[in-house]
Order: sequence, then C-alpha cells, then structure tokens
Amino acid sequence: MTKQVRWKCEKCDDGLLAPTRPRKNDVRRYCLPCSAKQGTLVERIAPALQKHREKRAAFVSVKVKEKRVREQQKLQPIKERQKKARQRQAIFEKEADRIWSLFYPEGTWRKRPRIKIVFARNRGCSGVNYGGSNILIRIGRTSSGGVSEWEVLAHELCHSVVPTSLKNGSHGKAFYVALKNVIEARWKVRMDWSSINGYTTSSHSWGYKVDWLMRAQLEKANVVKFSYPDEELLPKRKKVDKPKPTTYPNPVPLYIPRELIDDFSYPFVEHFVEDDNDDETVGDKEIKKKLYEIFSNVKPLTKKNRGAIIEAPHDCLKSIYDEGNYYQGLGDFDTNDSFYKKCERFLKNLNEIMLTLELTNARRIS
Repeated sequence: MTKQVRWKCEKCDDGLLAPTRPRKNDVRRYCLPCSAKQGTLVERIAPALQKHREKRAAFVSVKVKEKRVREQQKLQPIKERQKKARQRQAIFEKEADRIWSLFYPEGTWRKRPRIKIVFARNRGCSGVNYGGSNILIRIGRTSSGGVSEWEVLAHELCHSVVPTSLKNGSHGKAFYVALKNVIEARWKVRMDWSSINGYTTSSHSWGYKVDWLMRAQLEKANVVKFSYPDEELLPKRKKVDKPKPTTYPNPVPLYIPRELIDDFSYPFVEHFVEDDNDDETVGDKEIKKKLYEIFSNVKPLTKKNRGAIIEAPHDCLKSIYDEGNYYQGLGDFDTNDSFYKKCERFLKNLNEIMLTLELTNARRIS
C-alpha cells in the first residue's frame, strides 16, 4: 500500500487522505465543492509534502553554494596564473612596440612580428625568430624581468630587421651595430663599443659573447626598467606513507576435515577447558577460553558437510599447538584411544598449516 498523506483545500480547509503523488485525473487531488462554486478546478495541497520540499530546497541550496565556493577556491590559482600570463603578454607587447618604433625605416611601415611567451625548462632566458614574422621568448618560471629578458626581446626583433649575411651569418657586425643603436636610443645610455670591437678583432668572431658583453654594460649602468609578474610555484603534495603489511596474516583460515567435526570438537574442547588445574597461569586460561570460542563457532564448509573452516590468529594457532603437545605428553589417556588419535591427527594438520604460513611469510619478507 502506498504512503498516504493529508491533502487540504486552501479555501474551505476540507481535507482527506491520498497518495503522495496522485494522478492528475484523481478526484482526491481537487476540492469538488469549491471547484463547483468557483467554476474552475481548485487543487488541494499537502502541507507535509510542502514542508518537506521547502526543507529539501533549502538543503540543496546550501549544498550548491558550498560546491560553488569549493570550485571557485579550486579554480582561483588557475585564474591567477591566467591573469599573470595576460599581464606578461601585454608588457612584452608594449615593450616590443617601443623597440620596433626605434628601427628606421623598417619600424615605421612594416608590421611588428607576433610574440609568444613560454616558460623555459631552466632558469635562463632565450628566444627564437621564425622567418621574421614570429618570435618565441622563453623565460624562467620564477623570473620577474630584468636586463636579460629585455635584451633577448630586442635581439630577436633585430633579426626581423637585419638580413642574414652570407659571409658573417645572422650574428655579424651589422646585426650588433643595429642592436647597439636600439639599446642606446631606448635607455639613453652610451655603450662602450671599444671593448666589444676589440674583442671581435682579436682572434674572436661576432656571436653570442657580444650579447653577454652588452648585458654586463646594461647591468652596470642600471638603467633598464623592465619587469613583469612572476609565476608562483604551487606547493608539492605531501607523500602519504602507506602502512606496512603485517608479518602474519590475521585471521588465518583453518580447514578441519569432516571426521574431526562431529565427535572431536566438543571432547577436545571439554578436555582443554573443563580440566582446571591449580598450577595453570592466567595465560593458560586465556588460551583455553580463546580455544573454546574458536571451536564453538565452527561452521560447515559446504552444504554436504565435507569439512569446516574457522578463522583464528596465528598466535592463537601456535598456542593451541603448544597446549596440545603439552596435554599429549601428560599421558592421561591411552595411546590407542580414539580421542588420542584424533588429537594427534589434528595437531599434525595444524603443524602443516603453521609451516605453510612460515614459508609464505618468509617469501613475503624476502
């Protein structure tokens, strides 16, 4: 039977019991006297259902707000990185426009190359000019600008203006003269060209070493003001140490053959538990108590009663084995007795199980 709730008319307050979700054509859904007076169908309401829906809607609203806050907190670092990337791109673009306007006449009528900024694998800064129309700048992830980054940008823009020479290559004297003029015009500083020219005329050729000499002079002059927001590194996740596996599996499934269940379990337990001695310690009593609990909860292995399985810790199995050997050595019963033979057979099976466990654990530890 479906759950019944009370439906009431808002006008006459007349109510009756009906299912929680009645059909649209169910007469219990409408108040017929009020409908006849008004001329249109007047629906009944279920106050209990309305209260439940309002409570559920408030609960869902709170959960949705909490989820939205969690998502915003999760996306906040990504938004910050995207914002800094846009700021870096704008700073590089603005500085590239300033440098490009210093090249005359190329900077007045040619379109400036497109610039793309990526993070380098190391902390250094480098750049590549692709065909004079695209420039790739690699910056350090934790760098915030400086002489090296600005010099690399000006260096790559010079490649788009100065053509490659068949004799001197792309880094000849004409290239570095143009770079020198741009540096002097941009930062209003005088470059010591004698040291650079002396370096290139004495068994050294033009190349990247000239860039290093220019950077050293700019750093010494301390006139370059080129900075941008750096990329904050996220903290590394802490490694959670996994718990080490126990040496012995606990519990251990122990198989008992069919012939040892019917007439063996109770006499064996009775001999162990009910034979109280004044010399036994508290530990012996605990072992007997545990032994009784184990054998009193023996369950058949299958419906055909081919055997049974009990679960016992390894320490308890060893205690049972030692106690069984102790009672066997007392000589309280004849060796030809059926109980003695059953006890001996059980201890033999238990010994094989313990040896198997020790070999398994030895392989696991090694």
